[in-house]
Amino acid sequence: MIAIIALLIGVLLPALGKARAAAFEAGAASTLRQFMIGWSTFAAENDDLFPGVNSTGLDLLNAQNRGVDIVEWMNQNGNRPMQTMDWFSPITPDLPANRADRWRRYFKEYRDPAMQVPQILWAGSSEVSSDGLDDAIAGNPTIGGSWLMPYAFAVYGDFFPRTTANGDSGSIQRTRNGNVIVEKIGMRSQLYFYHASRAVSRSDFTPKFSSARNPVNKLAITTGTRSYTSDGTLNWDASPSPRFFGVFTTNAPVFRDSRAFSATRSGGGVVPITYRHGGRLVTARFDGHVSGVTRAESFDPTLWYPQGSTFVGGQDTATESRNFGYAPGDLIN
Repeated sequence: MIAIIALLIGVLLPALGKARAAAFEAGAASTLRQFMIGWSTFAAENDDLFPGVNSTGLDLLNAQNRGVDIVEWMNQNGNRPMQTMDWFSPITPDLPANRADRWRRYFKEYRDPAMQVPQILWAGSSEVSSDGLDDAIAGNPTIGGSWLMPYAFAVYGDFFPRTTANGDSGSIQRTRNGNVIVEKIGMRSQLYFYHASRAVSRSDFTPKFSSARNPVNKLAITTGTRSYTSDGTLNWDASPSPRFFGVFTTNAPVFRDSRAFSATRSGGGVVPITYRHGGRLVTARFDGHVSGVTRAESFDPTLWYPQGSTFVGGQDTATESRNFGYAPGDLIN
């Protein structure tokens, strides 16, 4: 009898594991489709713009530039972004006005079901104590962020001139009533992205659906997470204006040291977390369809940069990305 039970367990467990994995992937795909409907609705009401840093993110930046209490500003409306890169809040109905409650809703109710790894609020997050996050979340593990937008699609392709004394601001700005007003954010907006990117977007790219050529092969949102640290933990940056990508955007695995995809950074601990669907990503494309991408396929630069971008290559390019036939100076399909 014991032998028969053991045999049955050996037969059933793999089948149950496959069923569970299929259910997780179906759940992720359903959420991604929901997000893309929200993106399309937002674009229809906002001159075709994607939600994120060049739409509602500008509202947040300019509120900061006016000197308003930014936490109070974010707490006035559930569709205001929780940070500049946030594309989730502007498209999601019935979110609570309180920003801390919105973070909790995002992590709890909108997570990828396959995401099972706890994530700690980064101690360096700015303006946390005044936001209630330190009491509500900090120090208490929550299931990590699940979804990432490729940063190359969030910003204008223009290399806007330097407008600040201490480096590349990467934006078009003007001054009104003594306040700096940011009108557009381009590729130089983050030095990290500018140097880490392995491609340069075409100069006329705009973060709009009408500019996302070859939409069937371009990633709008993918499963993934940031950031895995050398001590073996995941953390997330709650800052309203994170220095790098924050919770909602990422560079591409084409960059060999990507915090979201690299097998060499911090011992590669992020790889099984990001590729948690049986070694794959679940992705939504700009044409609205959802499909899986294997880890090997995910290194294709075509997926991560606007069509017509110039491939840079170089020593910081992931070895796997060199298998897709792009040479430095080639235009990405």
